[in-house]
Amino acid sequence: MFVLLGSNGQITSQLARRLLAGSHRVRVVGRQAGTLAPLAAAGAEVAVGEPGDAEFLQRAFTGATAAYTMIPPCYGEPDMRVAQDRIGTAIATALAKARVPRVVNLSSIGAELPRGTGPIEGLHAQEQRLDALREIDLLHLRPGSFMENLLPAAAVVAEAGILPGMEAPDAAIPMVATRDVAYCVADKNGELRREEWIQVPYCALMHDFALTKEHAIFPCFRLSSPFCR
Repeated sequence: MFVLLGSNGQITSQLARRLLAGSHRVRVVGRQAGTLAPLAAAGAEVAVGEPGDAEFLQRAFTGATAAYTMIPPCYGEPDMRVAQDRIGTAIATALAKARVPRVVNLSSIGAELPRGTGPIEGLHAQEQRLDALREIDLLHLRPGSFMENLLPAAAVVAEAGILPGMEAPDAAIPMVATRDVAYCVADKNGELRREEWIQVPYCALMHDFALTKEHAIFPCFRLSSPFCR
């Protein structure tokens, strides 16, 4: 069974549907039953509860052969870092107690740095927690920024001649167009053994990927933004 955190978000919902299409058992974890209802209708099991509740997560992870984990956005919390640590600790504790053998953890570019990255510091801390777990096959995903993410700001650029953002004006941000997606295979030493380039069918938001024994899954979400907004 594959257990996926992230409720019915764009990434998790697509992963769940692709896995279900491959006749895999899937359990999706989220806060609200109503949000999870479409995936339940598609055949997924659902587990409803708080991501910061370690006992709930342990029950949700029980029986999993692999799990996809993430710390959900905590923008509404009084203290984001405290919330990230609470949820991250609960996830790590539950994975250990449920003895999940394989984990794909959604992190971010910059999570290799311990400080100076704002909310990404919380993802660095989560990587450290999961790295400390024993007897687990763990993969951290550190996606960069995609050029298509700038589309919602196109109207502001056209009208005001500025690109709004929280980055320093002279900061170099690794970016890629989603039409230029590469599937790479490396050996245990990190040496590239194989590379295949994939052109996606339309302008899309791609945030991460998932691996099974036989497939590499690249969720591809159609992205559109009205320039008049």
